[in-house]
Amino acid sequence: MFVTADQRYWLYLDGRRIGLGSERGCMRQWFYETYEISVSEGPHTLGAITWYLPENPSWAQASAQPGFLLAAEAPFTDQISTGLAPWESRVLKTVAFLDPTQQIGQNIGCGARVRYEGASWADVLECDQIPWSGVHQLLPGNNAFWQGASPQTWVLHPARLPAMRLEKRGGAAVVLVSPAPDAAEPLKLGNTIRAEAKQWQAMLEGRASGLHVPPHTSRRVLIDLRDYFCAYYALTTEGGEGSEISVAWAERLSTKPDAPIAPSERRTVDGLFFVGTADQFCPRNTVGRVSYEPLWWQAGRWVQITVTTAAAPLIIHGFNLLETGYPLVDESRFQSNDEILNAIAPVCYRTLQACAHETYMDCPYWEQLQYVGDTRIQALLTYVTSHDARLPEKALEIFRHSMTGASPFPASNYPSRKIQIIPPFALWWICMLHDYALWRGNRRFVKELMPMGWWILDHFLLLQRDDGLVESPAGWNYVDAVAFKGGEPPGAFRGGVSGVINWQVILALNALRDLSQWLGDTHRAALAEHRAAALTVACEQIFWDPQRQALADDLAHQSFSEHTQALALLTERLSVPVQALVQQALVGDTRLLRAGSYFSHYICLALRQIGAGNELHTRFHVWRRFLDAGFHTFPEGGIEGRSDCHAWSAHPLFHMLSSILGIRPATCGFETVLITPVLGPLRNVSGTMPHPKGDISVKIAISEHHGMAEVTLPAGLSGSFRWGTQTLDLHEGNQTITLGDGAS
Repeated sequence: MFVTADQRYWLYLDGRRIGLGSERGCMRQWFYETYEISVSEGPHTLGAITWYLPENPSWAQASAQPGFLLAAEAPFTDQISTGLAPWESRVLKTVAFLDPTQQIGQNIGCGARVRYEGASWADVLECDQIPWSGVHQLLPGNNAFWQGASPQTWVLHPARLPAMRLEKRGGAAVVLVSPAPDAAEPLKLGNTIRAEAKQWQAMLEGRASGLHVPPHTSRRVLIDLRDYFCAYYALTTEGGEGSEISVAWAERLSTKPDAPIAPSERRTVDGLFFVGTADQFCPRNTVGRVSYEPLWWQAGRWVQITVTTAAAPLIIHGFNLLETGYPLVDESRFQSNDEILNAIAPVCYRTLQACAHETYMDCPYWEQLQYVGDTRIQALLTYVTSHDARLPEKALEIFRHSMTGASPFPASNYPSRKIQIIPPFALWWICMLHDYALWRGNRRFVKELMPMGWWILDHFLLLQRDDGLVESPAGWNYVDAVAFKGGEPPGAFRGGVSGVINWQVILALNALRDLSQWLGDTHRAALAEHRAAALTVACEQIFWDPQRQALADDLAHQSFSEHTQALALLTERLSVPVQALVQQALVGDTRLLRAGSYFSHYICLALRQIGAGNELHTRFHVWRRFLDAGFHTFPEGGIEGRSDCHAWSAHPLFHMLSSILGIRPATCGFETVLITPVLGPLRNVSGTMPHPKGDISVKIAISEHHGMAEVTLPAGLSGSFRWGTQTLDLHEGNQTITLGDGAS
């Protein structure tokens, strides 16, 4: 069977849920799931619960109109396919959708939460209290452009990804059970009803069932999940007619009652406020046990359950979490003599996990949008920790479908209900394609996407001035919100000139040159090389400031940043004397505008390139402040920022494996490897990185008098090991290398 819905569905067979979807896509790539089921002889009931949010949908959820499609293969096509079989439907009018923005006082794009009066969702399919009626047929399923045209709805494609994981999780701790106060009253641990807290804890751990909430009673229960989770949940109850139950989630507790304002310490409870997004459940006409579930998963560390009973007591039998997300498996390993780095690495991976679902996401609590700038870093993290490249491939391709003609550039985030243009992110898309070619290297896939790369670059070069520099295009020319007001560097307005963006154009030209050479297109490779060389000359002549001994961000030489120095170095095109001075500026000029968590990735790339191991190590130690503050994932920016989970801040793990250990592709497709460790002050480092042919392992030990490296390559892989002035050939299997004197 092939199943899809607009916007989402749950699929049931004989009252048992057997699937959910549809995998998140867009109108031109609307995904359907494939199910193979076996049934015994006799009657069976096939059903679905579908929902459509006309208001406050997820920002990342494409949609045309409510609809459901099920197509079965022969011989069951006529028996169960929609449009052919006698399907019936009914509207569940006891569901209302709640605006989460109103719940937390800030704009949020994760989609509406639900208020539901009734029993378990599965019971809705079986109860006789709501009449069934016929269905209204919409359009035939369409999976191609027919005679050069396509309806403006649902071009169907098979789901690209495996099913999201649904894994039961425990370990939560009841922190507070108290009478439910007004929301403006802070959390007070001294108000905890200790006997009830023990009962709730036993219920959470499955050691007890049947927790009774008496009639006419209000309770607030605060639960610490002790980690950051993206999860569905099931609250199992019995009785409680007329009760009101709220299940709210938050990333952190708040210093204010009406907005999620972050405290400086994430473990503190007393005196803070719970501000989160909630689903509401109201037992009505229930018989026996019922299970209340949200339609879409929640994210965060803290859960608050608020219960208010009416004349009937409510029995709570369980509160269970099913963690969800893309089924990534961490196949990497990193260990060093620096315990801070060792502690940072798993938190980086946890952050990546929480931001990887049916698409990558910038953050799971807020927008849940797949941004190019974030996604490039997330894809790199995926390459160095997993053999699975399906999520990066989907991301690269779906951005192609965001090209609308209203702008020459792809959307900054996609799938999305709105089109936002960040031109520098379009340049990062080209670099992301180059990353994929290096780390995984499906030639056919890359070749299909190359025209989009040239399209983007050509439209930047259409803005080239007489002096050779490229003007900033229309759109939000975001680079880094920490260093630059509104995220835009000087000259990033339409018609202005930004040094940062010009160096980024050169990086994109470099990427297209390398890709064209790999694909055998020598003409275009030469063209990209020529344009990059000419633009480099113009940039160096115009942006170099001999007094400051650094490259300026702007034509007036009023702004100087790490960003410009790092990007210029990454082009590997600077003249020798200027390159030496730019290196000195990057590591020694404390007056440069500093990068935030996101753009620090590019600073680290440059530090690795110039062998600045001590500075690279120091940069990573900044992440210690998040561990000290009690974070379980790394945030968007600072400790008091908006989002507590943002995968662009997880890049230190990429650099531990690819910069400190130094494992990187030497050629496209990772056909050969170049290992260039940059240890800085570290003396013992080891790790494993997945490779398309197996695993690469490196272990380095440095003592006062000598050093040794052990390298293991999978069968069929060769490469080089570079240490200071030494360059040694590597072959498949194990090898031991004596390290001579030289920079590390």
